[in-house]
Amino acid sequence: MPVSKKKPTTSTSEGSTRQSSSPTLPEQDEFRQHLRHLAVSAVQVLIEQVMREE
Repeated sequence: MPVSKKKPTTSTSEGSTRQSSSPTLPEQDEFRQHLRHLAVSAVQVLIEQVMREE
């Protein structure tokens, strides 16, 4: 039932959704870059630990 309430709100505010979608793209890019940086850091730490154990 909450989904049906959200649908009319989204359809009535299509203009605001489109405006908010363009700022969302840079935020998504920043988030992806942040996740990529975290993943690279985690892999580096893992490789360093494995090398120290050898």
